[in-house]
Amino acid sequence: TRGDPATAFTQAAFVIEKTFRLSAVHQSPLEPHACAVQVDPYSDQVTVWSSTQGPFMVRQQVAEILGLTDSDVRCLATPVGGGFGAKGVIYEPLIALASRIVGRPVRLILSRYEEMVAANPTPEGQIHLKLGATTDGTFTALESEVIFNSGCYPGSPVGISLLITGSMYNIANVHVSGIDVLSFRQSVGAYRAPGIPQSMFALESVVDEVAAALTMDPLELRLKNAAKEGDPLINGKPWPKMGMSQVLQALQNHPVWQNRETARAAGRGVGIAVGGWLGGTGPASAACQLERDGKLHVQIGSVDISGVNTGFALIAAEAFGVTLDDIKIVNGDTNIPAFALNAGGSKITYTV
Repeated sequence: TRGDPATAFTQAAFVIEKTFRLSAVHQSPLEPHACAVQVDPYSDQVTVWSSTQGPFMVRQQVAEILGLTDSDVRCLATPVGGGFGAKGVIYEPLIALASRIVGRPVRLILSRYEEMVAANPTPEGQIHLKLGATTDGTFTALESEVIFNSGCYPGSPVGISLLITGSMYNIANVHVSGIDVLSFRQSVGAYRAPGIPQSMFALESVVDEVAAALTMDPLELRLKNAAKEGDPLINGKPWPKMGMSQVLQALQNHPVWQNRETARAAGRGVGIAVGGWLGGTGPASAACQLERDGKLHVQIGSVDISGVNTGFALIAAEAFGVTLDDIKIVNGDTNIPAFALNAGGSKITYTV
């Protein structure tokens, strides 16, 4: 809680209060979960081939469950046929145990049905929002209650959902609360900024209703209340560098927004909404090795998602003054001297 939301709501000129009910959503990658594991029966060394977004996380969990050190496990990430947050660590440790027991390589490829019932979708839930504003459009109070069905294990994205909901706009009086509900369902997982599409859909829907009540330009309303660098997050910490106001100002002068009434008259809807994510978190690294033939091998701890290999090749070519033909990207192998956490959150190029 920040400030006194209860009093602020009584003094607000406009108060919009809504409840949103949300369905679970499956990531539905084109390629289902797939991995193969070989445990050497003599040395107990483990090799894992997995379509994963986080080879180092696979290595860590396989080592922990088999009672090994990280150096006893090598994970080779195969090209990911779609992840969207789903391709974390689920079955690799179990397949490693099976390989150790039978003394042979073991492979698992989920069917589409198995993918739907045995992987980790987003949580279903309910979000209750209340937003107060003055006649000039200043947001004065916000209340948000988020309830997510976490399934059979705790860990739904309640916390990050509340953090972003309570922090995107600079509001003096805020109260947020959340409940992580356990149930007899599969546990939930990440999916494209987990918890944020749900919470920001709810918040931005209410912001639009405030704009309609004020007969105010919805972009202008957002710009007026947008949080800026240094403004407090709901947890009391300051916002790091963020460009919400700059983005809104650029959109304000964009032809699509300038000509929205013409578009609407032609039957094309034009709307606006904002969203945010704490990107750029977690360590990542890269190493460059010059070969005898003059080729530059760029070793990266993350896997190739969202075209990062092409991006790294372009960066390396510019930095070393060579052509793209002289660059070879090597990644997805935990034996290379470059560490990274899971590929996701639009963070890989930034953190490396």
